[in-house]
Amino acid sequence: DSTGLWLWPTILILLAAGGTIYALVKKNPMGLIAGLVACSVVGGIGALIFTIQILILAFKTSLAWGLCSLLIPFVILVYIAKNWAACKTPFLRWLVCAVVAVIGSSLSMYGAFAGAMAQ
Repeated sequence: DSTGLWLWPTILILLAAGGTIYALVKKNPMGLIAGLVACSVVGGIGALIFTIQILILAFKTSLAWGLCSLLIPFVILVYIAKNWAACKTPFLRWLVCAVVAVIGSSLSMYGAFAGAMAQ
């Protein structure tokens, strides 16, 4: 069972988001950017972990599914659609991590550019 595997990214995402909110409330711009960078890093690592989980499921189904999912773009999405019952949980967790990573990256870049333009 992969209970511990999804628990750590979830805890780290919550900690990074909490640090970001704390920095926002305290009006600390450097803390805010650090929190957003932490969100993007932790979200990216979580997304990688859940992608690997889906790849493991594909290799367990067959070697062909595993290799095609690994080497051919978007085949993994076909595999997820065909095996939704098995892939639902890791895919939804991947989706949450990817959203956190994209939001953290885009807001931290916005903050960096806004700070550079203000000077």
